[in-house]
Amino acid sequence: MGIMNDQADLLWKWRTHIVELLTSSLSANSEEGTDGNEYQRNLDNQGEAEAYLQAYSALLADRKEAVSSERTILATHDSKRV
Repeated sequence: MGIMNDQADLLWKWRTHIVELLTSSLSANSEEGTDGNEYQRNLDNQGEAEAYLQAYSALLADRKEAVSSERTILATHDSKRV
């Protein structure tokens, strides 16, 4: 069960980070003013969020398979691609 608990901790950590990325301000802090890099920073956040969401989905699928002993559609699809 230690592995499942570690996996759950990782899921929560990733979920928290994804939420932070998706809810971050689109503009620079009003105290600092604009620095001209807002667009690039937001693109970087979007790309990072997408990468985390893909990994998060795969980890959830693995967890579901381990808990229910059933292969998920994602796991079946991924095994066909390899």
